[in-house]
Amino acid sequence: MRHHAQERYRIVQDAIEARLSDGPDRREAAEHLHGVIAGATMQWVVSDGSLELSDFVLRKLRFAFDLIDERLTLTQGIK
Repeated sequence: MRHHAQERYRIVQDAIEARLSDGPDRREAAEHLHGVIAGATMQWVVSDGSLELSDFVLRKLRFAFDLIDERLTLTQGIK
C-alpha cells in the first residue's frame, strides 16, 4: 500500500512540477504545493462548508503563493 501511495504522490507532484516555471527549487516547490493542496482538503472537511472544495483549496494556494512572493520580494530587495 505504501508503494502505491508513493507512486500516486509522485504522479501528482510531477504534474504540479510540469506546470511551474523552471528554477532550481522547482521540485521542492511542487512538493510543497502538493502538501498545501493535501492539507487544504483535510481542512475543508472540518470547515463550515461555506466554500466549495475547489474554492477552499484555491484560497489556500493563493495564500501560499502570496507568502512565497513576499518572501522572494524581501530577500531579493524587489519592490
